[in-house]
Amino acid sequence: MSGVARAIALCGALLLAACAGSAPVGAPANGFAFPAVARAYIPLASSGIFGGRFGVAVRIAPGVAATNAHNANLLARDAIIGRVPDEDLLFFRDPGMDVLPQGEPYSGETVVAYGQGARGALRMVSGAVHRLGPNAFTYAADGGQGFSGGPVLDAKTGALLGITYGYLDVENGDGKIRLMIAYRATFAGRELERILHTAGHSEN
Repeated sequence: MSGVARAIALCGALLLAACAGSAPVGAPANGFAFPAVARAYIPLASSGIFGGRFGVAVRIAPGVAATNAHNANLLARDAIIGRVPDEDLLFFRDPGMDVLPQGEPYSGETVVAYGQGARGALRMVSGAVHRLGPNAFTYAADGGQGFSGGPVLDAKTGALLGITYGYLDVENGDGKIRLMIAYRATFAGRELERILHTAGHSEN
């Protein structure tokens, strides 16, 4: 990503990581629009004296899930496989085997994203792809707390397009809009292959 895009992404990641006490965002969801999502969606949570933190992971390969690096404290340390250098992305072991088909986002594409609310309540937002980068993209939607690490899906096919990791509120002439920031799912897949390849060589 460019320096500007990276600065926006870092700001968004910090906002997501810091907003554990904010009001719920998105809309309550009784389930997933596509049944396959339920088998690849992994809610994350922790509790403490200052309240709980919530996040999400999504399985991108059999036995391996992806989430944000700032969600590491929601995971068992020995489950973590590796982190992507200079990015807010990590991979960890998960016993499940179901994965979603992946797709590439395009400008204006209608998407749906899922996250976790208080007490494990499933929440969702819908929106449209706003801007595209080589490894990440933005989509206009009112997400926030609990959406970090969650899947961004093509609203028509259910294909996994991305993994949310931040947001930024921007002026658009008619007021502020919220842009959610997501890694491309295909980027996450390539980085997982690189980490596993590197680990395999180090063991030989």
